[in-house]
Parts: sequence; structure tokens; C-alpha cells
Amino acid sequence: MKTNIAFFQPSYGQIGGVQTVFASLADVLSGTCNVYIIDAKDSAYKYLLKNPSGCNFLEFDYKSKIVLPENTTIVFPLALVDQINYFEGKNNKCLFWSLFEKSLMYVGIYKITARIFLSSWCKQTIKNEKKLMKFSSYKLYKKLLRFLSMANEKNGLVFMSRDHVYYNEKYFDVKLNPNYLPICVQVSDEIKVPRMINEEINVAWLGRIVNFKFPAIEYLLHKLDEYRIINPSKRINFFVIGNGNYRRRLEVEISKYTRFNIELLGSLSPNEVKNIFLSKIDVLFAHGTAALDGAKVGLPTAVISGSFTKISKDKKLYWLYESKMEHFVGSLIDNQYDCCAHSFCEILDMLITKNKEIGEKCYEHVVQNFDVQKISATLLNYVNNTKLTIVDIQSIGLYNYSFYDKVLHAIRSKIYTN
Repeated sequence: MKTNIAFFQPSYGQIGGVQTVFASLADVLSGTCNVYIIDAKDSAYKYLLKNPSGCNFLEFDYKSKIVLPENTTIVFPLALVDQINYFEGKNNKCLFWSLFEKSLMYVGIYKITARIFLSSWCKQTIKNEKKLMKFSSYKLYKKLLRFLSMANEKNGLVFMSRDHVYYNEKYFDVKLNPNYLPICVQVSDEIKVPRMINEEINVAWLGRIVNFKFPAIEYLLHKLDEYRIINPSKRINFFVIGNGNYRRRLEVEISKYTRFNIELLGSLSPNEVKNIFLSKIDVLFAHGTAALDGAKVGLPTAVISGSFTKISKDKKLYWLYESKMEHFVGSLIDNQYDCCAHSFCEILDMLITKNKEIGEKCYEHVVQNFDVQKISATLLNYVNNTKLTIVDIQSIGLYNYSFYDKVLHAIRSKIYTN
């Protein structure tokens, strides 16, 4: 009898890291499992999946309940735990995956409070974030703590890397017994042939242009300008791949830089991204799944972590294969997990002399630690072992904020379906 597994992360027509990971896993598992994709109308997963006909699609509209076959395990991003009331089935189980360090801090309507006060009014530290939630919604904080403990005890919780465990332990004053499930990508069968870098360097950044990724682009713009001043004979082309609500702000920012060429390429399909990596780009700066997208085709890839605040101009970076932890791809928390091995200038200088070697090491690092074939087998094991049910979580009272959700859904649907 086939295992029933469902993936829940509405896309609203946008392709992000979670959708990419879920689609890769769904493609692999659809050969041996009954796979269900739960998404809003006009699902982006249909463009991500290699074999969409191998999966079952269910529409999510914040109006009606999602009804799945009996004995289905639903894979949720940890941040969507407050959506549990949209699901039915007392025999259906859950597996929550921490794919964003601060997932539980941004649950429900509290995310608005956090965005108003944090950074604007107080520094974004774990201590301040915890104080803000306790002050504004102590009951929610205690319910989330109960959920976290229950999910951990019932094997219904996995973390993508150690920094996610660290954040939740500090935020909730709890000791966890963690299970790990790294993010993953489908390793490419096309590998980049590095070109000789003489007077021109083609640099790329890949990711959504949103609040916690914008500081990384600001940092790169400043450092590329600085590198160009030090190396006036070098021509720099900087390609920004992605889109988001900080796009207009980025357009204003890039107008300040005239020493090198900047192109905003917007959102590209996975194949378009792969093709530009193979044909044009010399080095990628990114974190998370975006970094893996470059490394999986043998592109030299340097990790630059996300941040909600301005990144120091002295910030050091590292090649993907140099990370301290085998499954680490950048962190939003602090520098304790970053390798911080090289200055920005050193990264580009190393690229010029060792781009083939660096690209090969990045590729091998992905094969060893993030290949979807390996990760899918681990996921299936966790799916079979979780004892956490929908009813368990609903008993805690983590209700969804229906008015807020419905308004947000209506806005997103209008934007992405027109």
C-alpha cells in the first residue's frame, strides 16, 4: 500500500525556496507514494514539477476545509502551524519542517506586530523578539511552546540545520531533541564549464527582493563598487535575479552606482536560471536554496546570509563548501554559524585564479549533502514515524486568524491572477 503524503505551502504564483524544495521532493516521491500538492489557484508548482501529472492538486482558498484521504501525512513549513484548522481528518498526521529560523515568531497576526516594532523600535535579537511576543501575546507564546514540545516529543518536527534548533531553544527556553532534514535540490546533469576570467567578471545574486534579503544586495552593490575602484581595469556586470516588494527600493539604490553595469532580470523560470548560470555567470552570491541552485551546476557560489538590518561593510563571506556545518546554507540569526573566512575582495581574487576548483568543490558539496534522492528517503522515514495528528495540534487552540488570512488571500489572488 502506497504512503499518502501532502505538501502545504501556497505559492500564489510565486516561486520561492520552499516551493522549490517541495516540488523536488514531490517529483521523486510521486513514483512510490500518493503525492498531494495543496496550493492556491493557478499553482506555481505545475511549472516546477517535472511530472505534474504524477501529483494530485488540491485548491486552498481560505473558505473551505482541505479533505485528504485517510492516513495522509501533511508536510508543513513550521511557519504555517496556525493554518491547521483548515484541515480535517483525525487519522491524518503532520510533519512540521523548520525552513525559516524565526518561523514561530511570525505565526498569525503577530507577524504584523513584529514587523512594526522590530528594527524600527528595537534591535532584532532573540531576547527582544521573545520579550515582544510575551508582552503582546503571552497566551500565544505559551501555546506555541506547548505545540513545539508536543511536536518534538511525537517526532512531528524536523529542522533544516542546527541554527534553527538554537533559535527555538533560546526563544522558548526549552531543550529539544532535534531531528534534522536538510533542504534539497535536484542535482543537475549539466555542469558549468568555467571561462577564463581576465578583464570582465559576471556576478549574480539570486533570491526574492524582500526585507530580509535586501540588505545582502545593498552589501554586494557597495563591495562591487569598492572592488571596481581598487581594480579599475576590471569590468563588472552584476545580475540580480528575482523579484519582490523591495524591487522599487532596489531601483532607487542602484541609481547611485555608475562604475559597473547592473541588470535587474526579474523572476526567471528554473530552466532560465540554469541556462544563465551555465552560459554567463562567473560567481553567485546567495543563501538557502538559491545558493544550492548555483552550486548544483558547478557554479562557484559564495554564501551571504540574510539580514533584517544593514550588513556591515566589513562582513566576511565563505564558499558554500567551507560552511562549519554540512547542511548549513546561511543564517538570519547571527554570525556564530557563519564561517566568515574571506573578505569580499578575497572572494573575487580567488575566483579569478581558482574558479574551476571552487566550482567543483561547490558541486560536490551539494551532491554529498543536499541531493534530493538522499533527502527524500530521509523525509519518507520521518513521515512514517511521526505520531503527531491534526487533532493533537487543534487541541492546543492555535486557531487561524480568519479575517486577516482571508484579506491577505484576496489581495494575493488579485495580484497573481490578473
